[in-house]
Amino acid sequence: MVICKMHSGQMKTKRIKNSLALICNPKKAQMKTKKSDIFSLHLSDRGQMKIQQMAFMLLAVTLFFVLVGLFFLSFQLTRVQNQFTNIQEENAKKIVSTLANSPEFSCTRKRAHCIDFDKALVMQEHGEYKNFWQVQSISLKKLYPQSNSSVLCNKGNYPDCTELRVLSSSGKNLVPEQSNFVQICRREQGFSDSYEYCELGVLIVGFEQDA
Repeated sequence: MVICKMHSGQMKTKRIKNSLALICNPKKAQMKTKKSDIFSLHLSDRGQMKIQQMAFMLLAVTLFFVLVGLFFLSFQLTRVQNQFTNIQEENAKKIVSTLANSPEFSCTRKRAHCIDFDKALVMQEHGEYKNFWQVQSISLKKLYPQSNSSVLCNKGNYPDCTELRVLSSSGKNLVPEQSNFVQICRREQGFSDSYEYCELGVLIVGFEQDA
């Protein structure tokens, strides 16, 4: 071609020179195009790799904060549950103390933590008091003088027994039972007059586990 045979000095600009060089040498132009495509493909792969790395990093950070949040939530729930259980136990201890000094159980002479065993035996027949006291079970156990065997009390063997179940559990979930040391007293008949006979025992109360 005539344009390809022109002297390079006749070219007015570098851009025109390069363009004419590509036109005059098709193979060179084709090689340059291939290099350009390979470079563009390389840049595209690097961009996709960076995007994937960023996505994995965001996923890892998100999972980390989710795990931290779950751990904190579990810790708070355990703390609240423990506080609730402690409050239940404190209330249970107050009820046990109140129960031991209530008119239905207390001794005639109104001594602190003294339970009339005769009254307790009568209360065994009144299960409706369960709702009144908000308890699930009430039992009395003699501790001293010690006995070789454990015998449940009823009207037939009273007072030759060791344990009186005033209220029996209904089988529901109970919080740990609360107990309090008490005097267990009853009236005994002497030669000329009756007297009060007392033994050392423990009052055990069971409470329903709140949901």
